[in-house]
Amino acid sequence: MSPANRTRLFLAIILALTFVCYAPALRNGFVQWDDTKYLEDPAIQKLDKAHLAAVFGDFYQGSYIPFTFFSFAVEKACGAVTAHAFILTNVILHLLNTILVFVLVRLLLRFPLPGKTNDTKDAAALVTALLFGIHPLHVESVAWVAERKDVLYAFFFLLSMVMYLHYAGSKRTIWLFLALVTMLLSVLSKTMGIALPFSFVAIDIFLGRSYRERRVWLEKAPFLFITIVFAYIGMKAVHHGAEDLNSYSLSFMQRSALASYAFFNYAAKLLFPVSLSAYYPYPMSPGENFPTWICLFPLLMIALTALMFFFRRKRMLVFGILFFAFNIFMALQFFPVGDSLMGDRFVYVASLGLFIPAGHVFWNFFECKKKRMVPALILTVFSVFFIYASHERCKKWKDAETLWTDVIEQFDHVPMAYINRGNALFQKGDVNAALYDYDRAIALGRGTKDAFYNRAVVFFQTKRYDKAASDFSEVIKMDAADKDALYNRALCFIYSDKKKEALNDLNDYLKLDPGSADAYGKRGVMRIQLGDSLGACEDWRKAAGLGSVEAENALGHYCK
Repeated sequence: MSPANRTRLFLAIILALTFVCYAPALRNGFVQWDDTKYLEDPAIQKLDKAHLAAVFGDFYQGSYIPFTFFSFAVEKACGAVTAHAFILTNVILHLLNTILVFVLVRLLLRFPLPGKTNDTKDAAALVTALLFGIHPLHVESVAWVAERKDVLYAFFFLLSMVMYLHYAGSKRTIWLFLALVTMLLSVLSKTMGIALPFSFVAIDIFLGRSYRERRVWLEKAPFLFITIVFAYIGMKAVHHGAEDLNSYSLSFMQRSALASYAFFNYAAKLLFPVSLSAYYPYPMSPGENFPTWICLFPLLMIALTALMFFFRRKRMLVFGILFFAFNIFMALQFFPVGDSLMGDRFVYVASLGLFIPAGHVFWNFFECKKKRMVPALILTVFSVFFIYASHERCKKWKDAETLWTDVIEQFDHVPMAYINRGNALFQKGDVNAALYDYDRAIALGRGTKDAFYNRAVVFFQTKRYDKAASDFSEVIKMDAADKDALYNRALCFIYSDKKKEALNDLNDYLKLDPGSADAYGKRGVMRIQLGDSLGACEDWRKAAGLGSVEAENALGHYCK
């Protein structure tokens, strides 16, 4: 068999192993954590000009990811309904990304290793592709429908790096233009694509390109422009989704310490992917004292920087550290969103900062025929563990109940986990179990607005109106502008025959939402029951003007 055919065979085996890892995900459902919200968004229900304008013109839940939404719209236009269809697309994209990793590493090693044979470069690229394809930390990006943005942005990100390497080898401007186009598609899929120009810097350092040349600076200018524009758009999107902002009040120095802690934790989980979770809480609760031991991690960061400087002529080492740092930077909570410190999905591209040097170093050892057994054994052990761990990790994403039970088993102090599992249990019809989870979330004493609201909904639907009204009152104490809680409490009072309390709530609600025909209609009913027929008729006229048929009937009956 020729070397080229042998390489193709090994790559096919790697893709087959990768598919085996993710096969369980194809039997999963939605986890009701952004995925159903994304797919129910009105903007992606049709592929016409008006809907596409909404896709590319709007923010969604603190993100600007129009090309990801466009991919969902295409799938829905093709008849995709079940989670299986969307997860299958994610798996296919991950397989394509694995191929691109092989191509990327092969091109990357072509320039600085003139003494090496193509077989050697292919082998290093194959090892890197294997690690990328089967690593358990990538399960979240593939098995979670909402993380389409990860595998899609990475696809264009990797393509852009491949184009850049072609440009670096040929100096033909067309390759640089194609790298620019694919970068644009990457950032339109997920804002983390803005790290691409800095990844090019890491590549330049590895290739030995001199930044004394003006051309090396100028060629980055259009990429940096895209980075600046989309960094600004990304910040606007985050503030547009302000309800997702972090609840911790920390100084910049404390956030820097936590960023260093997260940096090394990401690296550690890449090396030893154990105790994986969909949610990693901060090492302290809101309001608690900042742990002093966290302050040790900036010292480790300084030591790592010194190590990189000391071994600055080891270009592969420098490349790996810089590539990992550049691509994980946005996920280090300098600008926090939500109360989770880390997320497996954020390491999807950054992991190459460890995998590429690992593939290169491994094959350098393997080239020595007398010492092949040890590296081969190490690779086999890690591969078997990664495949098994990824295969089993996919099962944790089966549905919302399974996912959040896994989080609770590791972190039993996270209110969000109980709230989300409670939602899943309630939808399944297990009311008592749902109430237990909401009670537990409330007992933890923080971030409980959703817990009170959801528990109130359960009480309301089971006709325990006094308890529901009490929980809606707690929500209103936390957020006086929550008009849904106000309206639902009014309904509780209506069904409990507390007319004056219902009228007061409907008055307050209509100040927040003066265009609600339903609220005017119900206030009319309360008014006439309290003897205010003129006020009732006035409300029904407003409701009828807003399209309420019931109000029209009431006018005809009571207001002749």
